[in-house]
Amino acid sequence: MTITINGNGTVTGVSVGGLPDGIVDTDMIAAGAVTAPKRGAGAILQVQAAKTNSRTEMSSTTWAATNLNCNITPATSSNRVIVQVTGDCNTNGVNNDLVLTVFRSIDGGTYNNLGNGTYGFQSARCVGSRLHSAVSIQFIDEPNTTDQVNYKVYIARASGSDGNVEFPVSNGYSYAYIHLLELAT
Repeated sequence: MTITINGNGTVTGVSVGGLPDGIVDTDMIAAGAVTAPKRGAGAILQVQAAKTNSRTEMSSTTWAATNLNCNITPATSSNRVIVQVTGDCNTNGVNNDLVLTVFRSIDGGTYNNLGNGTYGFQSARCVGSRLHSAVSIQFIDEPNTTDQVNYKVYIARASGSDGNVEFPVSNGYSYAYIHLLELAT
C-alpha cells in the first residue's frame, strides 16, 4: 500500500506496526489518550500517601484516632482503593494488647470502622508484655463514590491494664505510613 500525506497533514496507508521503533514517543501521545478501556481493569490510577512520627498513646478499649490519615478521590464510583498501613507499636505493659483499625469518611461525613468493631484488623494486633513490634494492615475497600474519601488509623487497647499502648512508638524517630492506591475496575 502506498503511504500518502494529504494536504491537511493526514497520513494514510500505514499498516499496524508499520512505523519503525522510536518514531512515536511520549511527547507525541495526546494528554488523556490512554483511556480506561485501554488501561484495563486492575490498573493503578493514582497513589496517595501520608506519614506521621507523632505518637498516639492509649489506655482505653475505646477507639482513638491517631495522627495518621490520608485522602483520595476516586475517578469512578466502581473503582476500589487498596489501603496499606505500616508502622510500629509498643504494648508497654504486662499482657497489654494493642489493636489497629482503619476508619473511612466520605466527603467529611461520619467515620465508619472498616475492620471488626472490637478488634479492628487481627493482622495488626500487637500482643505481649512490653512488646515493640512492626504492624501492617492491607485490604481493598469499595467506597462506591467519586467524592473525597479520608482513611484514618485508630488504635485501642483490647486487653491488659498496665500502662499505655502506642502507635507509632517514638515521637520524632519512628514513622507510621498509609498508602492509598486507586484500582481501576
